[in-house]
Amino acid sequence: MPGRAGPVPFGPFGPCAAPALAVRAAQWYGQRMHFRRPKTRRGIITLWTAVAVAAAAIGGGFWYDRHWPWHHFRTVAAGRFYRAGQPSAADVRTAVRDYGVKTIINLRLLEERPQKGDWYDEEVGATAEQGATHVDVPLACSTPPSPAQIEQLLAIFDDPARLPVLV
Repeated sequence: MPGRAGPVPFGPFGPCAAPALAVRAAQWYGQRMHFRRPKTRRGIITLWTAVAVAAAAIGGGFWYDRHWPWHHFRTVAAGRFYRAGQPSAADVRTAVRDYGVKTIINLRLLEERPQKGDWYDEEVGATAEQGATHVDVPLACSTPPSPAQIEQLLAIFDDPARLPVLV
């Protein structure tokens, strides 16, 4: 194209923009970018090392997401509010010991208890064993909470003696 200059390697966007500018320039001029494969043994080892490190980082991230401290456990507000999937007795002990949880709120409906086995008795027993409080606020996913349920949850969240809370 007449009047167009080639890409400036370290233009106004700094050295990090140089690869992006090179790609855009190649697209502009109708060229195709070619990335050469390494031909030396050192280059091949470096490439495979980089691939292995990237795979380990991605795998470690998935493992951390699924298992630390247990599946679906997340901090919403540190020291105040945590959320999790269905905790086992060991998970309840971990929450009370490591995070200082004082109140565990169960949001499952009464109809869900017999379908899932003895998880409810296990959760209530572990909560009592650890000296924490167990509160049932059954919420249906298809209907909004009632004003009484909202009042109950807000009373728990507003009471500093009941914090931190695990829902």
